[in-house]
Amino acid sequence: MRDVYELTDEELEDCFEIDPQFTQTYFLLAKYYKKFGPHPKLQVMLEKALDQNILDATILDLLPRLYQDSGNLDKNLLLYERLIEKRPSSIVYHQALVELYTKRRNFVKACLHLEAILKLSPSSVSELIRLGEILLLHAPQIREIRQTMANLYIKSCQPTKAVIQLDALLALNSGNRHDIVVSLKHLLQLFPDTPEIML
Repeated sequence: MRDVYELTDEELEDCFEIDPQFTQTYFLLAKYYKKFGPHPKLQVMLEKALDQNILDATILDLLPRLYQDSGNLDKNLLLYERLIEKRPSSIVYHQALVELYTKRRNFVKACLHLEAILKLSPSSVSELIRLGEILLLHAPQIREIRQTMANLYIKSCQPTKAVIQLDALLALNSGNRHDIVVSLKHLLQLFPDTPEIML
């Protein structure tokens, strides 16, 4: 007896063409992928479904894995950028973009998505600091990362670390001295009993 997942190319396509909205189709395709690995037409079918605005959870899970398995970072980036346009409040999509832009070495864009997560989920500041410190290791000269890290440290009540970032911004001579002074004054108001934060 033939295994239920041993489908021919035509049968795989038929599963999709009969009713692209039928969720069980994508569940079956995911099971097929899990058992046999990537199929040449699997990615094409999932991309077609996405083009038809079918945002089934299985598609959104499987398509990034297919891109990752094939080492296609650019397609993964485009996919998540497209998804974030549809669901700008998705923390998961922003996190994926932080990771992907970090791999692509586009640290400014990674930093923008860190800031977006902070706005959506202020309670995730500890995790964001961890991700931000990775960005900082890769690109300590980028002003946006230093500013984001200063903001994260302020939100996590770590004024001394925030001052270190603001001091680094001054050293970078980024031309925004006034903004840095304003941030420092704000820090002093928030943490008046922390004299070591004075530059």
